[in-house]
Amino acid sequence: MKTASWQSSAAFIHRQRRIPWLGFVAHPSHRRVKTRHVRHTSRRLGAAYEDYRAGAMSFGEFDARVQGWINHVRHADSWGLRRHVLAPFHLEAGDWPKPREGASSPKADSKNRA
Repeated sequence: MKTASWQSSAAFIHRQRRIPWLGFVAHPSHRRVKTRHVRHTSRRLGAAYEDYRAGAMSFGEFDARVQGWINHVRHADSWGLRRHVLAPFHLEAGDWPKPREGASSPKADSKNRA
């Protein structure tokens, strides 16, 4: 029996093959964020953090950048990556916005509904 020419090349894909895809490296069993993207993000978020601390950027803008990155990497197997990249950013008690006067918290709303 004669084998078709395509069968020899397409029939077997090496198990350890890594495929770059949308900022990730897809392995057969897991996905990782590309190393250069981690370095780029660390630098970019570091610059944004410095802008925020200097008053050139609001907390909301800085928070939006961090949340956007977190939502991207949550699709990878990034157990310690978020902690590693976000460790240098120390936020203090007055950094996040205070609730408006008269606005109720979500916990208070749930107690009032019951």
